[in-house]
Amino acid sequence: MGEVVLSGLLSDMSGKLGDTITFRHRGHLLQKAWKKPSNPQTSYQTNVRNNFGSLLQMWGTLTDAQRFSWSFAASQIFLSNHLGVKIHPTGQMLFMRCNQNLFNCGLPSLNSFVSPVGFEYLLNPTADMSYHTAAPFSSDICKMLFSGQTTPSNIIYLIFASIGLSAGINNGKKYLRLFDAIPAGTSNEYDCTETYFSRFYPGIVLLKLPKVFFKLTPIDTASGLSGQDLYFSFLVT
Repeated sequence: MGEVVLSGLLSDMSGKLGDTITFRHRGHLLQKAWKKPSNPQTSYQTNVRNNFGSLLQMWGTLTDAQRFSWSFAASQIFLSNHLGVKIHPTGQMLFMRCNQNLFNCGLPSLNSFVSPVGFEYLLNPTADMSYHTAAPFSSDICKMLFSGQTTPSNIIYLIFASIGLSAGINNGKKYLRLFDAIPAGTSNEYDCTETYFSRFYPGIVLLKLPKVFFKLTPIDTASGLSGQDLYFSFLVT
C-alpha cells in the first residue's frame, strides 16, 4: 500500500483512478490496488438492484411538476457525500435516496416530494430510544434486543449490521449491510436475532460471533427522508 504526498495545488484525493483507489485513513492519504468486488447474487442483492433500475426508469416518466417538487426540495436539503461533505443533492439524487429508503421499509414509492412529519425525530432519533444486547443462555451467539423505542408511528428504523468480525476491528462502518427494519411505534423489546442470521448466515450454525457493528437509521415514512444515524457495537465475551 502506497502513501500519497500532496502538493500545494492539490489538497485532497479520493476514489478510483484506473486500477488504483485513493482514500484517507487516520489522517494519511493512502492508495491501494483495486480488486473486483465479489458478486454473490443473493436474492436480497438482486431485489435492491432491480429496484434501483426501476427507480431510474420511474424518474424518466415523471412530469415536469413532479420533477420540480424534488428539485425544489433538494435545494433546501443537505446530504453528506462519500467524503462526509454536506452538499445540496440534485432532484434526481433526492428522488432516488428517498424512494430507496421507502423500498427498504417495505413502503410504496413517491412520484412527488412529500414534506416530512415530525422532523425533530430525524435530527435526534435517540431521545426516546435505548438498546441492549444479550446472548442466549444456551450458546455464545449474540442476541440483539432493542427497547424503549417510543418514536411516532411515522418513523421506521432501518437496522444495519456487520457479520461477526475480529475483536480488534474498531470501526465497522464499511462492513454494515441492511438486514431488517423496526416496525413503527415499537415500544416493547424487539428481538431481531432470527432475521440477522437468516440474512448473513443462511443455513449455517455458528458457535461464536466475536464482534458485530450496528447502525440504526430513522426513516420518515411520509417523505422517505433519513435522519441521524445511531452506531454501536457488541462484543461476545
